Amino acid sequence: MRRILLTAVVLLLLGMVSGLLSVGWFLRSEEVLVPNLVGQELVAASDLVGKKGLGLEISDRVASAYVPANHIVKQDPLPGERLPRGAKILVVLSTGLLETEVPEVRGEYLARAKTILAEQGLQVGEVVRVHTERMAEGKVLAQNLLPGEKVSHGSSLGLVVSAGPPLPAYVMPDLRGKSLLQVQEEIQPYRLAIGTVQYTDQQEGKPGTVVAQSPLPGARVEEGTAISLTLVQANRVVQGGEAGKFALFRYRTPAGSEPQRIRIVIRTQGERREVFNQVQAPDSEIRLLVPIQGETYAQIYQDETLIEERRLQ
Repeated sequence: MRRILLTAVVLLLLGMVSGLLSVGWFLRSEEVLVPNLVGQELVAASDLVGKKGLGLEISDRVASAYVPANHIVKQDPLPGERLPRGAKILVVLSTGLLETEVPEVRGEYLARAKTILAEQGLQVGEVVRVHTERMAEGKVLAQNLLPGEKVSHGSSLGLVVSAGPPLPAYVMPDLRGKSLLQVQEEIQPYRLAIGTVQYTDQQEGKPGTVVAQSPLPGARVEEGTAISLTLVQANRVVQGGEAGKFALFRYRTPAGSEPQRIRIVIRTQGERREVFNQVQAPDSEIRLLVPIQGETYAQIYQDETLIEERRLQ
């Protein structure tokens, strides 16, 4: 009797273990591998998980510069994990690039326009300066995107900025045969500037004098035009001539947003002579070839304020 009872107990336990294993296998067979949904469009992703017996639920929406709108940015659970049939996968959906509205900056000074754009998450792109009497110098004339237009956060806005009234035009004087000092004195009333200076060892002409120029004599030039000159080598002495000494003066205007008037005054042997007086754009270079006569100093004025004096050698 005891043997029969023991046998029955063993069979019962085996049946229970077999049942549990069968239930576990059955339950595991009802689990589904989670697919990779990142980067997929919402409708396509819903169709994919639906075929696997799973559901889809949007948990959040975020702006993304890399994932198009209505495409999935993140998912939970991650791909490769298992879920029972009927379970839902939580996804974060992209709304596309973060957009902002283009502000009105026409009529504003460039520095103020930059601030307004920065507050909207935008930046200044290409700045074109044109001469006009319609707007004060430094103010924005036009913008390449209309106010109210929707653009991506971080976009650049191109601006047209007034450079002030049109510059006066002059007839280019003949500078040939003149020294640099004479050239500077002659072009000063026209507010022209000396640009590149080259030297030649040709035998014609007095040392240190101009033998060629660009623009040519008689050409139409605007205020601020840089003149290219070719001079006879100053270290070649001919009868009736003497060598001269020159220093290349360079000055770079401060970086900023507004043009400023720069004056260069040369002080030598008790005399002062203005050799440059023009409105210069920020972060632009001024180059002058200055004759040296004893101790020579260059004084730099910014809007009539002396900001620097340097000795030329």
